[in-house]
Amino acid sequence: MKKFISAILSFVMLLSVFSGAGMEAFAAGNSISGATSISFGTTYSGYINSQNSKDFYRIRLNSSGKINISSKAYMKWIYINVYDKNGNELYSGNPQWNSNTQQISYSKDLYYNSGTYYVAFARDGSYDGSYNFCITFKSANESFAEGEDYGNDMLYDAGNASVNTRYYAQLSDNESVDFYKVTLSSSGSVTYSLNAYMKWIYVKIFDIDGDEFYSSNPQWNSNTEKITFGSTVNLPSGTYYFCFSKDGSYSGFYDFALNFKSANESFKEVDCGANNNTIANANPIKLNTTYKGQLALIDSVDIYSVSVASGTYKLKVSANMKWIYIKLYDAAGNEIYSKNPMWNSNTSVITFSDSIVLTKGNYYIGFVKDGSYEGNYSFSFGRNVNIASPNKLSVSKRNTKSLALSWGKVSGANGYQLQRKSGNGWKTVVNTKSTGYTVSGLKAGTTYYFRVRAYKTVSGTKYYSGWVSLTTPTKPSTPTLKSVSSNGRHEIISKWSKVSPCSGYQIQYSRKKDFSSVIATKTVSGSSTISYTGKNFTKGNTYYVRVRSYKTLNSKKYYSSWSSAKSIKSK
Repeated sequence: MKKFISAILSFVMLLSVFSGAGMEAFAAGNSISGATSISFGTTYSGYINSQNSKDFYRIRLNSSGKINISSKAYMKWIYINVYDKNGNELYSGNPQWNSNTQQISYSKDLYYNSGTYYVAFARDGSYDGSYNFCITFKSANESFAEGEDYGNDMLYDAGNASVNTRYYAQLSDNESVDFYKVTLSSSGSVTYSLNAYMKWIYVKIFDIDGDEFYSSNPQWNSNTEKITFGSTVNLPSGTYYFCFSKDGSYSGFYDFALNFKSANESFKEVDCGANNNTIANANPIKLNTTYKGQLALIDSVDIYSVSVASGTYKLKVSANMKWIYIKLYDAAGNEIYSKNPMWNSNTSVITFSDSIVLTKGNYYIGFVKDGSYEGNYSFSFGRNVNIASPNKLSVSKRNTKSLALSWGKVSGANGYQLQRKSGNGWKTVVNTKSTGYTVSGLKAGTTYYFRVRAYKTVSGTKYYSGWVSLTTPTKPSTPTLKSVSSNGRHEIISKWSKVSPCSGYQIQYSRKKDFSSVIATKTVSGSSTISYTGKNFTKGNTYYVRVRSYKTLNSKKYYSSWSSAKSIKSK
């Protein structure tokens, strides 16, 4: 009896040690149904022996995240287990005794979805002893919440993600894959931007039917202790499933964004680009028009149809990929032309131009992937007609609300196209056979941008020269000379009305009313400077004064008309 009482006292003393500052000690449940609920960040202690071989504790995760179980055990062996709400074992640890410290020191990170879990400390063999532990929690801040019975680990419950948005997630110990559903409204490039805090992860893409067509296994960086991954794929418009799956047993947090840039295709491609990848469904094009397209990861060929008259045609291509095949087929689908132009490593672009002689008929232009290279391209196809540009574009007469423009004649031209800049684009002012045109309805003192080109019509199609440009202002408004006066100090004070827009004013003095002889011309800058005091005038002489505004552009001054003159006798 004395030995029994002594053992009880020793146990009570041991508990008192472990129930010190920051530590709680109480009877833990010995089954899942009787498990004791505990809180994160609090240290708990317990004791296991032959009569009490297993202690159960209940934890609740309100969101997915990482738990850390940190424990010390004062016995040679112990089991530490984690169970789900149904009692299924998710983890089992059997940490090793340290003979130097005479204890087991243990720390383990585990990743779980939101839900209820049970942590158990169990006797290993005949070893008895006390233990203490603390469980901490860090949320994954998942963008799409996952629980024990739900998540985004199947195609049918994939999270609906948007491009150009960053998402946060976790691959848990009790799951293997996350799916995200993304719909691209147009074809373009999708650039992965991934940070994964685990040693290995698979990045995959599936099509709308659930077929995998892309997989990557990016590498862990031991210095940063994370995976940083970036990759670009080109895809036609449509719905895709982007997948992140575990490689082995590695779990952890990750975040990603799918940055999208449209290819601005002239013909929208859907369903893996199936709408223009055969002669039967080729896209019809017009001569001398630039078109844009894309060869994508799951779209290896684009075909365009065109009808031509007999003659020489020029094919121009620009492609943002290392290699591409350019082909031409006749009406029967026979290949009659093939080129494989070279990539320019300095510009990172393929630039290609070639002249092709064709007889009247229907043809097909094909762009075909060379190997795995993909990207955007643009092209034009038209008659090989050379026409010179006008040699100049200038102003033949300048008024406040109009500009008379003229340009050089081009031999062989059927007409000219004159355009004026409007906002961020250009609008056609006139198509004319003349070498001049007066543009009216303008504002005084305002700078305008014009361009002109020649054109030649062949078989109903216009072929244009290069542009010739002009930047010029209209004549600024004429200021009104309000008054002139003399102050008795051989000075003449002139005042006039403000003109806007303008860069400044010019004041002129003469002894003659018709200004056939000018004795002084003075220039002042700034549209708000509306007076000037001239000096050193001779007493008793009569002087005539007039003023005009000017607008400066590229160091050249453009003047208004002179105002009416006023006379003054110098005092």
